[in-house]
Amino acid sequence: MDQKKNETRNGSRILLSLRPAVKALAELHRSGKVHGNISPETLTGQRHVCFCFPLPESCRVNFESKESFSFDVSAFSHSDGTQAQRSAGYIPPEQLLKTEIVLPQSDVYSLCAVIYRMLTGEEPADFQKRMWVGPLEAPSEQGVTWSVWQEKALMKGLAVLGTERYADGAELYEALYGTKKKTQAKGQLRKGWRLREESRAAGIRSVTFLDFVSRTAEDPWDLSEEQDGSVMAWTDSPEEGCDLYIGGEGGVAAGTDCSGMFAGCKNLMGIYFNQNFYTGSTREMQSMFENCGSLRDLDLSGFDTSGAENMGSMFRRCRSLKELDVSSFDTSRVKNMESMFSGCVSLENLELGNFHIAQVKRDQHMLDGTGWRKADAAGPYLRIARDWLTSAPEFL
Repeated sequence: MDQKKNETRNGSRILLSLRPAVKALAELHRSGKVHGNISPETLTGQRHVCFCFPLPESCRVNFESKESFSFDVSAFSHSDGTQAQRSAGYIPPEQLLKTEIVLPQSDVYSLCAVIYRMLTGEEPADFQKRMWVGPLEAPSEQGVTWSVWQEKALMKGLAVLGTERYADGAELYEALYGTKKKTQAKGQLRKGWRLREESRAAGIRSVTFLDFVSRTAEDPWDLSEEQDGSVMAWTDSPEEGCDLYIGGEGGVAAGTDCSGMFAGCKNLMGIYFNQNFYTGSTREMQSMFENCGSLRDLDLSGFDTSGAENMGSMFRRCRSLKELDVSSFDTSRVKNMESMFSGCVSLENLELGNFHIAQVKRDQHMLDGTGWRKADAAGPYLRIARDWLTSAPEFL
């Protein structure tokens, strides 16, 4: 156990990979159904994790009456006909005590137990063991580095009493990935900071923003504007291929100019903002991620772009990005979107939402080389469609 606690694991990266599974549970609960038998065996994935099979209608228990109900657990089986057996750590107390009671918060417990297992490498103790040995050990106590608010959300989902958990998957999803932050950053990142200017930039594989400063990190350095220790950086290893963490109490505030912040970091594979990077005052986002050719994971949750005016080349030539969700962006003041997504040759899914372009003056080459094109005009909003005939060898 002591050896495990000395190991550092990036919880933000693991949690991002599980996002589709939590979202799927939220959608299942919104439809008035529950799963009832969640365990690691019911999840699968390559880059991201999701439920490995859609539940047949006969297996989806209805809870619209808001009362307890019974179900046939043998109905939950894999494609080869074998029942998905679960160990006690993934079974909520109400099912262990009285197996016919299954509610949405029962699924919440089971999925949080799976997340706990993936974070820590250990199955959570069942409630009977917890009664004897004490409260469940938090992931951060076992070497997992992630946000304080995310850990609180997970531990709430693992509460013994169903009434103390989130009511359903939608509440859990909002708690783990939503946009509601309770605290405000006290420290501001140094003006003009660029990752590529760090001496070890070439060896950094991921950047994670946190809402605390580690007290145990070795050789941390100050990245705050005031040089008062309010924003600190540290890595999990002195070796190549390390993870960089940037933390401050309540998160980290950005300045007015974030242009080129991660540009040219060709070995960077993941950036996890985790709602811990406040960009409400930021005006310049030009080339912020440009030429991050190895970037595969980009978590933009909590990004406040309401003041942004320049997004030119923001994601240009992020050649490895397959998914990009900017649906939460407020682009009502943006004037420059030239080459914003150009050269993202692997982009399979681009979520825009209500992407406002009424104030945009420059949008040349915005989607060049992405396989997407502008669709018919839709008022002040950008709409896109697949462009299967377009080839852009200059971006390959």
